[in-house]
Amino acid sequence: MNRHSIIKLLVLPFILFNYALIGQQTAVYDDPAAAYNSGRSLFEREQYGAAAEAFSEVIHASSDKDDIMQVNAQYYAAVCAMEMEHEDAEYRLTEFIGSHPENTLSKKAYFQLGKIQFSNGKYSKTLESFKQVEVPDLDKEEKTEFFYKKGYSQYKTKKASRAKTSFSKVLNTKSKYTPYAIYYYAVISYEEGDDKAAAENFEKIKDNRAFRKSVRNYLAHIYHRAGEYDKMMELAIPAYNEASGKDKPGLALMIGDAYYQSEDYTAALPYFEFYERTSRRSMGRKEAYEIGYTFFMNENYKAAMQNFQQAIGEDDEITQNAYYHLGYCYLQTGQKKFASNAFSSALKLDFDPDIAEDALFNYAKLSMEVSTDPYNTAISALEDYIDQYQDSPRVDEAYSYLANLYLSTRNFKEALSSVERIKARSTALQEAYQKICFYRGIELFNSGDYAAAVLLFKKAAVEDHDKAISAEANLWIGEAFYRQNNVWAAIKYYKEFLNLPGANKIEGYSTAYYNLGYTYFNKKDYGNAITWFGKFVNYSGRKEARLVGDALLRLGDCYFIRKDYNQAISYYNRAIRSGDGKTGYALYQKAITQGASGLFNDKAKTLKELINSQSRSTYTDDAKYELAVTYMLLNKNEEALRWFNKLIADHPNSRFAVKSMMKTGLIYYNQNRNEKALTTLKRVVSEYPGTPDSREALNSIRNIYIDQNKVNEYYAYAENLSFADVTVSEQDSITYIAAENLYMENDCPEAIKAFGSYLERFPYGTFAVNASYYKAACELKAGNKEDALIDLAFVIKQPTSEFTGNSLLQAARLSMEMQKWEEALDYYSRLVELAEHKDHELEALEGMTDCNYKLDKWADAITAAMMMLANEKVDDAGINKAHYIMAKSYMAMNNLENARIEFGITENLADDKKGAEAKYMVAYIDYATGKYTEAENGIFELSDNYASYDYWVAKGFLLLSDIYLANGN
Repeated sequence: MNRHSIIKLLVLPFILFNYALIGQQTAVYDDPAAAYNSGRSLFEREQYGAAAEAFSEVIHASSDKDDIMQVNAQYYAAVCAMEMEHEDAEYRLTEFIGSHPENTLSKKAYFQLGKIQFSNGKYSKTLESFKQVEVPDLDKEEKTEFFYKKGYSQYKTKKASRAKTSFSKVLNTKSKYTPYAIYYYAVISYEEGDDKAAAENFEKIKDNRAFRKSVRNYLAHIYHRAGEYDKMMELAIPAYNEASGKDKPGLALMIGDAYYQSEDYTAALPYFEFYERTSRRSMGRKEAYEIGYTFFMNENYKAAMQNFQQAIGEDDEITQNAYYHLGYCYLQTGQKKFASNAFSSALKLDFDPDIAEDALFNYAKLSMEVSTDPYNTAISALEDYIDQYQDSPRVDEAYSYLANLYLSTRNFKEALSSVERIKARSTALQEAYQKICFYRGIELFNSGDYAAAVLLFKKAAVEDHDKAISAEANLWIGEAFYRQNNVWAAIKYYKEFLNLPGANKIEGYSTAYYNLGYTYFNKKDYGNAITWFGKFVNYSGRKEARLVGDALLRLGDCYFIRKDYNQAISYYNRAIRSGDGKTGYALYQKAITQGASGLFNDKAKTLKELINSQSRSTYTDDAKYELAVTYMLLNKNEEALRWFNKLIADHPNSRFAVKSMMKTGLIYYNQNRNEKALTTLKRVVSEYPGTPDSREALNSIRNIYIDQNKVNEYYAYAENLSFADVTVSEQDSITYIAAENLYMENDCPEAIKAFGSYLERFPYGTFAVNASYYKAACELKAGNKEDALIDLAFVIKQPTSEFTGNSLLQAARLSMEMQKWEEALDYYSRLVELAEHKDHELEALEGMTDCNYKLDKWADAITAAMMMLANEKVDDAGINKAHYIMAKSYMAMNNLENARIEFGITENLADDKKGAEAKYMVAYIDYATGKYTEAENGIFELSDNYASYDYWVAKGFLLLSDIYLANGN
């Protein structure tokens, strides 16, 4: 056949087909009913293309949109489009439903629309369409399809219970949808935990090739859940060997668990290893424990540890078992510190009593071996073990550990309580008891509980196992009685200590001499004070240089009080040479002593030395005033005037400023330099109105005006002074004296009323400052702190007087107590300059330090703390506090370098809670600056040395976990 013949054969049918169509079109146009019937016939035979053409001709043949045949043709044409998977099928069905809602075919249109939406994965829309379907109108095959697709859509939209109901209507049918309905019905039953129903339905389709693998896996899981491991293995092992995708890890876990439950850990291992390797991130705690235990039983402790750690979670049996076996893993790998922590965690859970017992014993034993007690429970652990397991063969071993553990943990409080509960103590335990009493006594002493400390020191002294401790206990008893102002008891025990054999070998031996000196000094028994201070100074053994300098000063004071001025000057000179930081006081006292000896030129020389060499000393203004007075005594009035004026200029707020003005005025008056005298004295009146100094100045002014025969000028001057009116002054005095008498009679309730009346009548009277001060004292006695603070504030606001310093002190203390930090800071700041007693000056500096710190003024807190350290009266507690606040302030300023230095000093100075905190902060800063080894060592030292302070030890171990995390451990 040639090429042209082939073309003819291909073209001819095409021509004939078109002629046929032309013939059909003519027929439909002439008879729409015939076309409609033809379309239905083609539709029934599933010839949807030809049927669609016929229905299309019917639709275009009539212009009557309500013609039933045309409407039905629209429906069938849309269904044909659906069957041929045309893209506009969903649109056409939707348009049909919208245009003909009352048509009986609309309900079937909803069914067809739902099928399209189902095919497109629009399951929510499928369910919305299916809601409109009249199910009874569907034929048997359509009903089966309807319920399957409805169930599947419900399942996909998380409506499993409804889906199960829909699938159940297909289970007993025979259609292409039946096995799928059975499968999903079984899956939902499995997910609901109805394994019986799931198994029955899976069995129906287990040989169906479409579901064989999946059904086998499900049945294996069902048998596994039922503990029917033989049946499970028959299905799971072949499935595992064939699997290569996401099902394989689950099968491996199931097979491994079956071997695990049968205690065949060797067989379980390869399956668990595969599961762990492929599913670690999604692995649950139970699975992690079983895998860990399998590794443990196969002696792969490193792999076991990783899984036991992952198994730890909420407090339950899994966690207890995981901690317990983790402890043994750490033991097997030589990590005893971590083993101790793991056993500690296991013993705190009581799900398995046998595990709790063994964990408790191992924990107690390890705490002894590694010298650590993370949460201060090692002692109680052994006690609990002994109490709970008295019949255990290991109880004697526990007792043997107990004595040494009491001391190694340094938890003396709990150790004391524990030992005293044991009736029959071994010799070793009794020796430990003496040490525990002694060190617990020191803890109580440092916390200020001196009475309780004395009781324990006495017990330590009576026990004679360690003679050095027995001797030193007497020294501490004396110190505790001294702190309680029980002077005679303190003297008794200090002397007993000094007379004990071997006492001179104890580090604090010389301190007893020093303390005895102070004991007698405070009793004003200066003869005995000289004896004991002298013994301390002359002692050839070890003693603190700071205390030596202080003892030399006290010797000087004792000789001064006894008017042995040569000896006093000698000791003040020795104190000056010692350079202990109290040079200002020593020079000042030396000058006063020289003045008392009549050596005024020497006194002046010494005062100048103080002024020039100790310019920041608190005695500088005292020295300038004394120097000026000394020049007055030497009749060197010009020098006196120079120094009085210098004091006024340099120290305007000093209590000596007004005295210097008065002295200056007196010198001018005696020199007949009346105008200068008037100028100076009027300054006193102007700057210190209403004070006794201003009244004395006014009297001098009056005398000068009288001498000058200028009485009218005096009256004119006095007329403008509120306190110069004679009548008012008399009333002022009478009212005040009445109130003061009540105060002197200690009748504070009435005194408060009387002073109040006086101040109401004379708010700025002559004695307003006195009245406010004494009223404040009574208000304090009555507990009226707010009122007292108001009165003190008035005194403080007035010009400096004899009451200003003490008012500042009381107001500052009250403000601190009431947590008014700003006010307290202001009062303490002023008190530093005005304090008459050096102890008050130190208190003011300490108050400034505290207030600045409370107010987050870190730099100011550091400055104040440095001033504390420079103060000659600061003691060990003050030094410790200053460094502590500096450390905290530097830390707040993120100055880690200086913070670490100060925390280090704090830790060296303190063995109390501050010491524990400081030790922790040093470790934290090392951690923050990447010094992980130093930080780790610091935490273990914190645990060893400060076990009594649970909070900081616990924080330390939390930090330790961060360190190990940072190190990748």
